[in-house]
Amino acid sequence: ILCLKLTDRPVDPDAEIPASFLTLERLQPLLNHLYVEMRQFALEIAQFELARWSPSSRDVVLLAESRYPETRDLIQEALLDPASADNKGYHLHTETLDPTAVYGLCESRHAFGRQLGMQIVRATPQFQQPQVLFQLTESPEREVRSFAIRLLWQRYRHYATTADWRPHLNGTTLSLGQTKIQQQAQRAQQLGTGLPERPTEWPATADALQGLLRRWLFELPPARLAPMEQGVTLSRKPMPASRAKCALIETCRDLALEDQAFAQLVLPVFETFQRSRAQMEQAACLVAVTRIRHAYPALLS
Repeated sequence: ILCLKLTDRPVDPDAEIPASFLTLERLQPLLNHLYVEMRQFALEIAQFELARWSPSSRDVVLLAESRYPETRDLIQEALLDPASADNKGYHLHTETLDPTAVYGLCESRHAFGRQLGMQIVRATPQFQQPQVLFQLTESPEREVRSFAIRLLWQRYRHYATTADWRPHLNGTTLSLGQTKIQQQAQRAQQLGTGLPERPTEWPATADALQGLLRRWLFELPPARLAPMEQGVTLSRKPMPASRAKCALIETCRDLALEDQAFAQLVLPVFETFQRSRAQMEQAACLVAVTRIRHAYPALLS
């Protein structure tokens, strides 16, 4: 395959390297080799063999935490790019990964590993487990905490929509090519047929949720994020602290509307922050207090 790519002619008969020789165990050290020529050689082969290798979750983590950006880029494209004819040789399905390894990536010491872990969780619903997301709110990294709260908010929020609402994609397929049409069909399939399914269980106990709400609302606004490592790019801009706080307020508010005991726990916290100087959290707490009091008039006393 490489000979055809480089010279436009096949190798001589019986001169090709057998597939049994090109294994991940043999090529993986070269993907992190000191010399760039060796890494490029291994990456050329990996673009045609990575899917056949079916690397384990541990191998994926090792590649994602490589010190070399070209190796990290390969594993990112393999996991996150939509499947197509161009990447069939190295495309990997995120659903086959071990959940423990994915959540471990979110807590990685490497910024790229954390970003990749969060992108996988965001793109794969089966990894969006409320209990695990709640544990990620204890992460020492602000971007991970904000990410976890944002996903919790998306899972537990009340959607103000009509009963027969259905998701849809904007645009038309009349002027699109075949590849674009397939990609749009995949996106339409991921949208589902209705509102996102809400978990039946809470992500944590009422006391733990109250403690999280109190700690986040009383937390001082953070300074700027530390400089990124060379070659690392964020998948999206970090969520501002004010927006993360509002997402947490709305999540706890919606849970409080379903449970009077929890509403009694969080109502004093919301009332305290009605006097906040931050306009966004002040308005969010005002809405929360108003709706909780309307739902439970007995709490007025």
